[in-house]
Amino acid sequence: MQAVFLTAGEKGAWAHTRNHRIFAEAVPVRVLEAVGAGDSFHAGILHKLAELNCLGSIGLDQIGEDDLEACLRFASKVAAITCTRTGANPPRKDGIA
Repeated sequence: MQAVFLTAGEKGAWAHTRNHRIFAEAVPVRVLEAVGAGDSFHAGILHKLAELNCLGSIGLDQIGEDDLEACLRFASKVAAITCTRTGANPPRKDGIA
């Protein structure tokens, strides 16, 4: 196991790797529906890790604290936007500020 990502809704999210323990605050939004929020969060994590070239066999062992935190912040935004919509309707990348 190279990483564990844990979401807790409005209480934020955590990332644990062999080298880092990172917490990110939740993005406050008016929640219409939480369907798909967890899936959207993890899709956001995978997307950001891919952008950082950290999905290879040693990628997560070498990820820095700032990049790991950026992954959490991005994924939290993705999940928050999903919660402002009905149904499992995640945003497109160009819709995430």
